[in-house]
Parts: sequence; C-alpha cells; structure tokens
Amino acid sequence: MPEIYSDDSGARVIVRHKGPAGRGFPTGGTTGQILIKASGDDYDASWENSPSPVGAAVGPASAVDNNVAVFDGITGKLLKDGGQPLSNYASVSLVATKQDKETGKGLSQENFTTTLKNKLDGITYHYRGTYASTALVESEVTSPVAGDYALVEVVGEPQTVSFWDETNAAWDHKIAEPMTGQEIADVLFDTVDADEWDKDLCRIFTETEKSQLAALQSLVDGALGGIIAGTTTYVEKTAAYVITTNDRTINCTNNSFALTLPTALSNQGRLFTIKNSGTGVITIDTSDGIQLIDANPSYTLTNQWESVTLQCTGQGWILL
Repeated sequence: MPEIYSDDSGARVIVRHKGPAGRGFPTGGTTGQILIKASGDDYDASWENSPSPVGAAVGPASAVDNNVAVFDGITGKLLKDGGQPLSNYASVSLVATKQDKETGKGLSQENFTTTLKNKLDGITYHYRGTYASTALVESEVTSPVAGDYALVEVVGEPQTVSFWDETNAAWDHKIAEPMTGQEIADVLFDTVDADEWDKDLCRIFTETEKSQLAALQSLVDGALGGIIAGTTTYVEKTAAYVITTNDRTINCTNNSFALTLPTALSNQGRLFTIKNSGTGVITIDTSDGIQLIDANPSYTLTNQWESVTLQCTGQGWILL
C-alpha cells in the first residue's frame, strides 16, 4: 500500500513502493535486448539478445511449395510467389537445350522459327550420295527409306537417278536423257494452248536462233516500213511531221510544210514513199542536217501529184 506523509512545508506526499517483478518490465537487461516471454505463465518475461536470422523468410500464405519467390514492388509486399517452379530454371534443363557456336561460323541473322523448322523436318527426300553404278547403289546404300535417292555418274554416259520404291522395296533407276525442244514444249505448254498456237508445232528456240529471227524481222520490217510489225504503213498529213519507222507511205494532201526523216544510222534498207497530192510545196529534211539525200541536205516536191521514194543507206538517203 502507498504511504502518505507531509514534507517540511506541510504538503502531503504519496510514496509508492517498488514491488517484485510482475506487471510491467522485469529488471535488468542491456541496450538492444528485447523482451521475450519465457513460459506460459502470466508476466513471465525476460530480457534476451535479438536472435540471429535462422531459416527461410516468411512469405504469403498463398505461396506454392518450390516456386520461385520474387520481390513485389507493385503491391508493396516484400515477397510474393513467382508462379514458376524452381525446376524450370534447373541448369541441367538449360544445358540440354542450348546451341553451341561452331568455330568459324557466325550466328544466324535471321529468325529461324519453329514453323520453318517443322517444314524442313517434313522434307521427305534424302540424298544418299553419288555412285559409279546402279549395282553399287543397291549394295552400298543401307536401310533406305521412302524419299531416298542417289545419283549414278559415269564419264561419257547419261546420268542416272536412283529412287527408292518403298512400296516394292526396290531401287528404281531412271536414265536422265536429254530432252528435245518439242519435249520441253510439251512440258511447258498446255496442249490446248499449243493447238491454238500452231497445231502443236510450238518449239523452244536457242538464243542463236532468236537472234537470227530478230535480225531477219528487223531487215524485212525496215524494208517494208513496218508491215511485218502490223503497224500503220499509210498516213496522210497536212502540217509539219516527223516520219516514224512505222510509216511506209506519207501522202501530203494540203498546204506547204516540211517532213523530217528519222535518223539513217539505225535504219539501213528502210523505204519511204512521199507524195504531194495538194497544191503546196513539201520539203523533205534529214534528222540532223548532216545526213544527206543524194548529196543534198533536203529534197523538195513542188508540183501537185509529184512523188519520191527514198531508201536508207545507213549513213544517209538515196532517191529511187
């Protein structure tokens, strides 16, 4: 019980006595120690040093055993379940799937997708090598499967392609013989198209033949003023006009004006006939004034119904 007494000035003072350890902090302890309950009895506590960290940190109650723990900076929680088991990151798994870089080779700069890999894996033709005879193919190619093929090459003889016939479990040898132009045409052109072209007489031309045909067409076309090409060969003019290589006859039906010939340098053999059907004067000039018409820079048709035919020499023009 508290005691009451009076001090020197007469004021009443209440003094409380310190009792045994019980409610409140026990005596003793040092700086940094913490209060720990020592037993199940009430008020049984003691000062103890802070325990050193032992074992795993306590995570959320919803965590799954063996999942990776990650810091959660979004919700503010210290730890959360990473959602991935530790086995996904096992070193054995990573080593088994990695691709080593080969000496002297760079890494691919293209994306090699799984879809593309599956397509390559699906290719069923397998080249089994080149041999000196079909007999060697049959004796040396072991365990052939559908899609296997080999080549047989002998100097001076047509090449043979050997295919493994899975159905009959035997090699099928095909001689690669040269194809004629008609045989190639039969492969390249549909039969209906060939019939429409010339009763199945279409053929493949060599580069030499095509050049010869082009030169022949150019020569005939030049001489006839574009008749072979199916272009306009007759024109009527009443004003100044530059003659084209598609023209053959130029009929001037009215007025006085000038006609200009094309260059002679690339038109050797080409013919033009020019007629003055009107009452004007028609002047025929060369393309540059340097090329000549029978040694003259120009030629004139002064009379009605007068006409002239000119042929190109490759350097100039002559009157016929």
